[in-house]
Amino acid sequence: VKGDDKLTLDDVTAMMDRCREYQVISEALLYRIITEAKQILEEEPNVNRITISSKKTMVVVGDLHGQLEDLLHIFTLKGIPSTNNMYLFNGDFVDRGDQSCEVVLILFAFKILFPTSVYLNRGNHEATDMTEDHGFKAECLEKYPNSDVYELYSDAFACLPIATILNGQVFVVHGGIAGHFEKDDALYPILPHRFHPIKSIKEIEEIDRFQFRETPNQTPLEGLLWSDPRDSWDIDEEEDDYEEYSNMKEEGKYWNVDADGTFNGIMPNIPRADAGTVFGADACRDFLQLVGCHLLVRSHEYKEEGFEVSHGGKCLTVFSASCYVGESSNKGAIAIFSLPSPPRPPQEEEEEEE
Repeated sequence: VKGDDKLTLDDVTAMMDRCREYQVISEALLYRIITEAKQILEEEPNVNRITISSKKTMVVVGDLHGQLEDLLHIFTLKGIPSTNNMYLFNGDFVDRGDQSCEVVLILFAFKILFPTSVYLNRGNHEATDMTEDHGFKAECLEKYPNSDVYELYSDAFACLPIATILNGQVFVVHGGIAGHFEKDDALYPILPHRFHPIKSIKEIEEIDRFQFRETPNQTPLEGLLWSDPRDSWDIDEEEDDYEEYSNMKEEGKYWNVDADGTFNGIMPNIPRADAGTVFGADACRDFLQLVGCHLLVRSHEYKEEGFEVSHGGKCLTVFSASCYVGESSNKGAIAIFSLPSPPRPPQEEEEEEE
C-alpha cells in the first residue's frame, strides 16, 4: 500500500501470506491499519445490532489468543470475510500465542475492507494489565523494539465494542451476563460481597468503554468480559470448594444448589480472582429477558470440543483456539448463523402421457 491508496483485498491477502511465513509486518503498514480501524471502531456503539439477511451468513469466532494458524484455517473452511460472508470475532485475539500482532492486524484489515460485514467484540485479554502479564506486550517489544506499537494497539483495544445482537435474538459477548460484585478489601470478609445487577440494556449502551485500557473492575463491563456459566455442582466431588463458597454467608443469598445439584443464581467468580460472576440458568434467563434476546453466545472458556451448550440451550460457549493447553488438548469451534431458506413453492407435476 503506497501513499493515500486505499487498502485492497489483494493487499490484505499478501499480508496474510507474509504472516503465514512469520514475516514481521512493516511499522508503516501496521500504523496505517490500526489507525484506520480505530477510527471505524470509535464510531460504533457499545452494542452493535446486526441484521443477517437472506443469502448472508454470520460466522462467530471465539478466542484465538494469537494462534494465526487457527484463524487462517477458519478462513480456509468458511471463506474470507466479504459482503455476504459476515464475521464476528468475540474477543481475546491476543496473548499466549506467538502471532497476536498478526492476528489483530488481519482482523483490523478486514474491518477496514468490510466495515458492515466484520465485527469485533472486546475480550477480557484486550486490557493492558492482561497483555502485560500474558505475552502480548513482550511480543510487541520483540517485533517492534523502540517503538510505541504496543500503546497503539492498547488504545485501539479500548475502542472495541462490548457486545453484538444478531437479528434481535442472539446476544453475543465475550464473558457472560452483566453486573458485578462489590467488596471492601480492607473489611472483607467481615463486610462481604454485594452484587450490583443492571436494570436495563441501556446501562450497557451507556458505559464509557473508551476509559478502560485496563480491566474494568467492579463495573457492569467486568461481568460482560469475565463471567462464566454453571449448570450444576456435584457437592460430593467438590466438597472443599462447596464449603469455601458456603462460608460466604451473605453472598449465599445470591445463589443456591438444589438437591439434584442444579446451580441457581449468581456468585463471585473466585477461580478468576473475583473477576465477573458465576451464573446459573435462571440468571442467564433473566439477563436474556432484560436484553430482549433468546440465546447467549459467549467465549472465554477453554472447551475440549471447542464448544459447549448449557443452561437448557440458552447459552452457547464458542472457543476457537485449538490445542490451547498442549497438542491434541482441544478442538477449536465456530458458530454459524443464517436465515433458513424460504420454502420452495410447490411445483405442479406434469401429467404423464398415455
